[in-house]
Formats: sequence, C-alpha cells, structure tokens
Amino acid sequence: MKRTMICCAAFLSLSACAVPGDFCDVVPFEKRFEATETAPQMLKTDREDVKQIRVENEYGRRHCSW
Repeated sequence: MKRTMICCAAFLSLSACAVPGDFCDVVPFEKRFEATETAPQMLKTDREDVKQIRVENEYGRRHCSW
C-alpha cells in the first residue's frame, strides 16, 4: 500500500511538469465541417460548440500559420 501511494505521488508530481505548448502547437489547423450536412445539424443541436470552434478558428488564423 505504501509503495502504491509513493508511485501515485511521484506520477502526479511528474505529470504536472508536462507543458503541451502554445495554442498553435496544440491546435495545428482549423476545424472544418461538411457544409451541406454537418454544419447545419451542429447549429441546431450544438450551437455553443460551433461558437467555440469559430472563436478558435479566428484566433488560429490571426496568430498561427494556417
């Protein structure tokens, strides 16, 4: 039990050190959907997700080399 707790503590402390990179490293290209089918359906069912994707795409166009 003690060994398991030590391993868990070591794993958690090391995982906090991971740095994934900036936005352009994490999101390497813009998100696109099939305009005739997927986009209209997403607007009906997941409008907030569509807004977030739009914000990410606009940010990426301005700050990354997309």
